[in-house]
Amino acid sequence: LALGHSWVAPAVCYFKDILALPVFAPLAGLPVDLYRDYWKHTWASFSRSLFNTLLAPDVVGLFEAVDRSRITLIHGRHDPVAPIAHIRGLLERFPDLALKELRGGHHPYLMYPRLLNRLITERSPAPEPERS
Repeated sequence: LALGHSWVAPAVCYFKDILALPVFAPLAGLPVDLYRDYWKHTWASFSRSLFNTLLAPDVVGLFEAVDRSRITLIHGRHDPVAPIAHIRGLLERFPDLALKELRGGHHPYLMYPRLLNRLITERSPAPEPERS
């Protein structure tokens, strides 16, 4: 809805106080505190984040410009929002990237927080020693 510039997407944001009621958290499969936090946004903040942060960047150009040896892409196999086929396409172009496919959908950090923390730190560069 947001990508198609539908009026429905901003309308949902304006009804967020009703949608954020804790009674709806189980329907979304989220803990109540996380579900309520999810609705703390405005249409302007959501749409700018979506278009400027997720859709506007040239991901291929970014990958061409960096050392990919320490990058692990982590993605849910059954993500309906961001299909894994797009990520697999990046691996065809950049075989030096690592991919860890997880069972699950769009919120792997909620399902596997310890695993994701471990995966993130495994390929991260070691911190440089402090100089006095």
